This record gives sequence, C-alpha cells and structure tokens, in this order.
Amino acid sequence: MESPYLDYLHRKDRFPRSLVHRPIREFFKDYLDRAPLATRILDAGCGNGIETGPYADHLRVCGIDYQQQYLSFCGETYPAARYAAADLERIPFADASFDVIVLNQVLEHLEQPAAVIGELCRVLSPGGKLLVATPNYGGFGWPLV
Repeated sequence: MESPYLDYLHRKDRFPRSLVHRPIREFFKDYLDRAPLATRILDAGCGNGIETGPYADHLRVCGIDYQQQYLSFCGETYPAARYAAADLERIPFADASFDVIVLNQVLEHLEQPAAVIGELCRVLSPGGKLLVATPNYGGFGWPLV
C-alpha cells in the first residue's frame, strides 16, 4: 500500500509548486535525453528518483540518499537503476566513477555544501558534468508559490 506521502509525490496537480519544479525537471530532461548510451549517472540526494530513474534502461543510473523510504520507493519504481544509502560528504564510490552527477534541490538543505561539492567533484570523471538545480526561494515570484 502506498503511503500518503508517496501518493503526493506522484500527483500531477501540485500547482503552484509545479511553476518552480517544472522548469527544473525540464532542465534535467533536456540534458539526460541527449546523454550517450551507458553514461554513468549519479543522482545525489535522489529523493523519489523521478529525474534519473526513467533513464535506467539505457543509462547507468545510481541514486544515493540518506532516507530509506526514498530508496525503497526508487528500487521498486526503477528496478534497472541501483540505489544505496549514503552520506553526501562521504560518497562510497571511487574517484572518477561518474560521467554526470545530478544534484536536484539538495544544495539548499546542506549544512556543509562546500564539502559535498568537493566530494561530488571527486567522484566525477574528468570532463564530466555536475548538474545542479535549486529553487530560488528568495526570488521575486516565490511568495506567489
């Protein structure tokens, strides 16, 4: 049985928050749609896995998060991807393990963002891409949301 929280994550009518989140999702989709086959993707702070999980049939997707509820949901929803519990300040992968790292709506929640960015750069391959998105909570339109 799906929890009320997980049910909320999949609702299509989460307006007005969708005004903020839709452009972010499109940003990742535009990039990942063009990624070469077998690109190694790390979804750091993967949450519900919606940004990268659908690509696991042709990209090598790995998601990490510290919340077991998210990891369980992702594992059931996107079985072709791999998911693991991990601390973003100590990512359990070797140097240069990933071609692309997605950091979606995580940066604003971190106590030590510089440490996390350093760790992400460690596991990112030379010439790899670190894709970061975060809502601009201080922006002009945020009070409307």
